[in-house]
Amino acid sequence: MGLSATRTWLVIGCVCGANVLNNFLQGGLTVALSTLQQSLDIPEQNLQWCLSAYALTFGCFLLLSGKLADVLGRRLIFVLGTAWIAIMSIAAAFSHDQISFIVLNGLMGLGAAANTPAGMGILGSTLSGRTKTTAFAAVGGAQPIGYISGLCLGGILCETYASWPSLFWIQGALAAIFSIMSWFFIPSDSAADYHDTVLKRLGRIDWIGVVLSTLGFVMLTFALTDGQSAPQGWGTPYIPVLLVLSVMLLLSFIRWEVHRERAGAATLIPPSLFKAPNFGMILGLVFCAWWGFNAMTYFETVYYQLVLQLSPIQTALRILPMGIAGIGINVLAGYLISRLRPVWLIALGLVGSLAAPVIFAFVQPQYNYWWMMFWVMLFTVGPDAAYAVANIHISAAVPAQDQALAGGIFNVTTRLATALGIATSSAVATAVSASKVEALTSTPNELLPGYHAAAWVCFTTAVIAMVIDLVGLRGLPILRPTQQEENVAGLELHSFEGASS
Repeated sequence: MGLSATRTWLVIGCVCGANVLNNFLQGGLTVALSTLQQSLDIPEQNLQWCLSAYALTFGCFLLLSGKLADVLGRRLIFVLGTAWIAIMSIAAAFSHDQISFIVLNGLMGLGAAANTPAGMGILGSTLSGRTKTTAFAAVGGAQPIGYISGLCLGGILCETYASWPSLFWIQGALAAIFSIMSWFFIPSDSAADYHDTVLKRLGRIDWIGVVLSTLGFVMLTFALTDGQSAPQGWGTPYIPVLLVLSVMLLLSFIRWEVHRERAGAATLIPPSLFKAPNFGMILGLVFCAWWGFNAMTYFETVYYQLVLQLSPIQTALRILPMGIAGIGINVLAGYLISRLRPVWLIALGLVGSLAAPVIFAFVQPQYNYWWMMFWVMLFTVGPDAAYAVANIHISAAVPAQDQALAGGIFNVTTRLATALGIATSSAVATAVSASKVEALTSTPNELLPGYHAAAWVCFTTAVIAMVIDLVGLRGLPILRPTQQEENVAGLELHSFEGASS
């Protein structure tokens, strides 16, 4: 699809703007939790659901949203998702109790689940060559921009009369602006792809696969998240039940998809997709890298707030270098992606993933910030070097009609890695801290041995990611601007000739 240069950059800007919004609230609420707790009288055990409700619906509805975007139109789903965020943000600003606040944040996640894969599908289907490479790198850079913007504004506004509702007013206004811009600047999907009626198109979706996968992901993510805060922790009776049910549902989903593809029927995720060159390895690397990245981000934040007992603005200022480093590494990756072999570009970022947990594992409250934690902030964002590489190669492995689904697959992988990574690392941290509590006298410091242990868990996943990169992805080709489209077409033909979508 031929677009003018101006309109091309407006399309990229709209998709990047949505990604800024999807991470803005995460940054804002990270430093606003203590303020929210006092304002809405939220019990300690329910506090994490202020963040987790949004993450739960965001992660669990990505596959369905990606498929709907490919079937009904990517621009339509992108605009509706962004507009939904605007509506839910304004509603959340009026919350007066924990139930309404948590529910509205959960509903808001549906909007992010809609516009994220749709946005990636728009870039994957309308752009090509160096512009496409730059666009994916820009989307990667938009995430830390959103996070640090929310972090800084949250830290400042929570100490003013405006307090936490102002975060939602800002997000609601920006979401409304981006949804209007998207409707006018993002090109409509090809009429040839959507000539059937809406009901006929919806009938081509594998709804049994949708139900199995969505319920499985919801139960798994809920169990992993609630297991950290339930009264009896992982021993709470319903947690293991949900975990077992989720595994059974996801295994049933895989078996069902294999059956559907063999029968030549429509599938949600074609199992043959994983036979595409490097596809499974890339997802494995993304899973391990984002496990460590998000778990480290979580423990760094609670270290500032619970061990050092810093205020929201003090916490925000200490995390700020991480966001700036994230922007820088995405810019650098965008420049190097057509000049350096992917295996070395990814390895360059993963060095940071190895260094950050090692440094954090030895940090002590009395140490100067600039000696250790500053470097932890810089190195934590190392996996961002793999963001554009992974998205481009996943996009190349998926047929043109399933580009939004490709975005959904990538983001489901990162969301599951986040849930499992934080849950597992938190369980290790809690167990280690509890075993050493008798030898410690300072209540905040009782948490530190557990945080150090969690850092070693993150180091282990970073090592696995590095091995996958150096061994499994050593043959991953550079997608140069002059050959990118030929590679895309070749991968599609190799992986999907004769396969049903």
